[in-house]
Amino acid sequence: LLLVLTLFSLVSCAEGSFERLSGKKQMARYVIDGDTVELFSGERIRYTGIDAPETRLKQGAEWVFSPEMLAVEAKERNEELVRGKELSLEFDQDIKDKYGRYLAYVYADGEMVNLKLIEEGLASVYTFPPNVRYYKALNEAQQKAVASGRGIWGRAPKIKADEASA
Repeated sequence: LLLVLTLFSLVSCAEGSFERLSGKKQMARYVIDGDTVELFSGERIRYTGIDAPETRLKQGAEWVFSPEMLAVEAKERNEELVRGKELSLEFDQDIKDKYGRYLAYVYADGEMVNLKLIEEGLASVYTFPPNVRYYKALNEAQQKAVASGRGIWGRAPKIKADEASA
């Protein structure tokens, strides 16, 4: 009986967190990197459909500052887009990832931050079914960023197909 009550309590808390996030304005307390923020309520939000360059690398049991190309710029731009602003979160099918972070499309000043980071070449499309609601829009934005050489697409070395290796 104690186990059942404990499980029920945990499920209720998780649902309560989702209910607090869904449809209500939020604010970022801390920008973790180019695609993740922590809200004042304590929940971590991973931006659905994108992947920004990493600022940290895990070495053994420790995380060390070892930024990939444009990782610092992606984090700084994410901060500019969300810091001090009311955020709206839109959820797709899966609301959490395997690390327990909420997965959301994040809006600030009426713009989708996920899409803005793709448009500026500071993130790439990174979708996984069933969370593909905005795949087409994200992919089109990435194609434009690639074509114009914005952000990571202007810094990546260009090679011929026969020069590529696995």
